[in-house]
Amino acid sequence: MKSKKILTVLITLVLVLACVLASSFIASADLVVIETSGENETLEYINFASNGGVSGTGETIWPTKGELKQGDGKYTITNNGIAQWYDVDGLGFAYKKVYFNYGNKAYLSFEGTLDSFDGRQANAGAGLLIRSGLSDEAATVMLHIRPAEIVTTYRAKKGAQSTLGKATTYGTDSIKSGYPFQFKIEFKKTTVYCYYKLKSSKSWISYGSVPMQRENDYIYIGFCQYSQEEKFMATANFSNLSYEIYAPEGTTPGAPEEDDTTSSAPSEPAITLPSDPSAASDVLLRETFTDGSMTEGDKVATNPIWDIEGASYEILTDEGYTNRWLSLEYADKLTAFFAGDRRWTDYTFKADITFTTTSIKTEKNAVHFYVRHTDYDQYGYENYTVSLINGDTLRLSQRTGTKQYYGQGLVALAEVPLKYIEFDSVGNLANDQKHTIEITAFDNIITVKWDGAEVLSYTDNGDDAKSGLNSNGSGYEVKTSGCIGFNAEGACITLDNIYVYKLDDPLGGDYDNEIGGSWNKARPDEFLNEFTKLPY
Repeated sequence: MKSKKILTVLITLVLVLACVLASSFIASADLVVIETSGENETLEYINFASNGGVSGTGETIWPTKGELKQGDGKYTITNNGIAQWYDVDGLGFAYKKVYFNYGNKAYLSFEGTLDSFDGRQANAGAGLLIRSGLSDEAATVMLHIRPAEIVTTYRAKKGAQSTLGKATTYGTDSIKSGYPFQFKIEFKKTTVYCYYKLKSSKSWISYGSVPMQRENDYIYIGFCQYSQEEKFMATANFSNLSYEIYAPEGTTPGAPEEDDTTSSAPSEPAITLPSDPSAASDVLLRETFTDGSMTEGDKVATNPIWDIEGASYEILTDEGYTNRWLSLEYADKLTAFFAGDRRWTDYTFKADITFTTTSIKTEKNAVHFYVRHTDYDQYGYENYTVSLINGDTLRLSQRTGTKQYYGQGLVALAEVPLKYIEFDSVGNLANDQKHTIEITAFDNIITVKWDGAEVLSYTDNGDDAKSGLNSNGSGYEVKTSGCIGFNAEGACITLDNIYVYKLDDPLGGDYDNEIGGSWNKARPDEFLNEFTKLPY
């Protein structure tokens, strides 16, 4: 009997410790509180979709009506909004505008209490809201109570479709007896971490994380509510709003007021990282982002100068200042990167790619890699494109005769199933998913390896049947030389350790690439030697 009691006590201690760790896992020893909420904060108020309208998928949004009454740290919202859903919201939001641009280590934590809510409709909701802006379609996360559930919903970026994060059904009786509910949200970089407490809870209960992309230097936090009944004004009573901002020691809090439409990326400290080792003689290109730039310095193999079309990217540094990488957070498809020499022939293009926990299942999550890429005014973009698409497919295409590096001008050559990103049942990534891709262009053969294993090999003979793009009907030619490139489309990824290795062709050298054929024949040196002796 005594051993059972001891085991019970140990299990209880472990569970309590797990809750404590879950409620503070973001915290770091080198961060300090630089800003806290005032006593009985005065909040602003807005009704989203106050004029009604139609969502991007055709749903009618009725006009949102509501108001905020506040005093002595108490906040009462009455509202008839439709929901935090679709690609626009209809709800009431009592908010505090907070400056938050202190780099990638900083995080914001805020909490509040929902004392009561009389929403009747099954999906009516009240709780905490964090938001990137005050437009109806801004990125947002709502952690809230419904009559029988605790739910998170979110819109990862401005104008996107809303998504269900997590929903747990407790039943109407349990919800009614659970008041007051306490909620807490923590926001770091592009991830929102959610927590709650029931009336009987002693510690914060972790409720998962969801992505949210910032618009500018400001974040909007506070209470929200909607009845989901046009003719019923539900009432929610809140209290105990508080927030704290944590940032590296020495950070100066606050900033002058700026126009909210001004975009500003989190600043990175000017830190010199350890130097990379010397590159081997077969390295045509190496990009580790160690110097923090993709466009500065002398152009050499270990410092490629990238041609960047678009500007939606960041170079980030780890907390130990030992590594940097390229971050593409839902970069638009019009942001692409090219580097190298159009005269490169046979080589292997290798890169480490990570799909981060801010990835969203409903986004495209597509990444495109280019080999033997050329850009001539008279011909447009031409290359071989290796695409990761739909979360489960790797496709090889050839691009010919277009000035776009996405969409048009692609001839599909081959594809294979490849589960390159795996979401959980509610559409989240529990952990970063790291992979290595290698694309080899040798003679007329394109080979792709994924995490060291060959997944695709294609011999290109210029098959007319796959073409039809050229007006003369001659099909397309085998691409024999060009530089490298990549871009992401609706994906949240990082890239690092980009290498291009020169491959030796002992049989044909570069001659077969130059003439576009005779792939398995020796270079006719005797003929070429005689040719060079001709007097013209």
